[in-house]
Amino acid sequence: MADQPMKRTRGLRWLLGFVLVLLVGGGIAFFFFHDRWEATPLSQPTFDGPSTRLEQTVIIPTLDTPLPEGKSAVWCASFQLAWNELKDKVVKEPIRLTGAEEVARRLNESPVRSEDLTPDLYYANAGRVKEGITSQIREDMERRFPNVALPDWDEKTEVVAYAYLQAAIPFSMPYAESQLVFQDSSGQETRVRGFGSGPHKAALEKPLSRQIEVLFFAGDPFRPTEFALDLCKQSTPHQVGVACISRPGTLQEAFAEIQKRSGKDLGVVGLSVEHFGVELAVPTMFWKIEHHFSDLMGPDRRFENPTMKGLFLGEAFKADQYKLDKNGALLASEADVKGKKGGPPAFYLDRPYLIWLKKRDAENPFFAMWVDNAELMVR
Repeated sequence: MADQPMKRTRGLRWLLGFVLVLLVGGGIAFFFFHDRWEATPLSQPTFDGPSTRLEQTVIIPTLDTPLPEGKSAVWCASFQLAWNELKDKVVKEPIRLTGAEEVARRLNESPVRSEDLTPDLYYANAGRVKEGITSQIREDMERRFPNVALPDWDEKTEVVAYAYLQAAIPFSMPYAESQLVFQDSSGQETRVRGFGSGPHKAALEKPLSRQIEVLFFAGDPFRPTEFALDLCKQSTPHQVGVACISRPGTLQEAFAEIQKRSGKDLGVVGLSVEHFGVELAVPTMFWKIEHHFSDLMGPDRRFENPTMKGLFLGEAFKADQYKLDKNGALLASEADVKGKKGGPPAFYLDRPYLIWLKKRDAENPFFAMWVDNAELMVR
């Protein structure tokens, strides 16, 4: 993926990552960035703005945060990486915040670690300004990700915890563009753009469909009611996965269920995929969201840790960009096709589903989203 200069807009809204900044009498700011996917016809996001304008989507801080009814939920490991750096290098114990005890507990106890990502995917660091952390971050980022514009840390900044993450996962072969009708959890139908393998008559006519790996399925072998797919089994070292399953309580529960069920009892579906491929339909997504973690912000969110005495979280901000289209994932993409019973299995993500990105040998994903509705889909 070619690099492009990034423009500053309320932090670094075009990039994927998080930044924590502690200010004297101020607090911590989290920024979530993402680089652009260039090999795509999508030039404009379907949503670009603050999360307060979203009606059916929430941003959550941890995988085990309960999912709200009737809404999509987005999570990324970047925030957790920044939190871990602050906890391990500066606070040196579990972080305690007055008035935000539950969120802090979930972040402290999260199993997500830097080992869940490949080293080239991210940068994370934390420290005190008087000890040179901002100069170290600028020097490291200039070497690792030279086109990323960093925040301006003024003279009042006491502590900085910064994490930057970017992931571009191309498919071996681009999928075909398509359309599908997505039905959300309330029953409302929306026609959206998507991608997939399309219907096919013989094994060799659609070899791209055989880059798909069926992780598990349930129900009709040719129109499963539940299933999980690896959208490109050749992508290394990262996986782009999607799954239609019953609505989980948390993203962590959903991912655990997929891991437990994967590779079992594929039977005729596995045989059919080998000989005929599959029919696939995934909605396309492309969005940019600015978000403030209000539960972590304010003068009443004081650190209770002795090493952070007198400091509080004044701001917790992030900006997300996610794209998933026919070419691959930059943390976002989906599409649609139809199949017929008696032919190849048809996997349509035309109802609420899960999407995740992970290192193939990692226990935890570095991005996950429960898609409940069509709010962030490309129409």
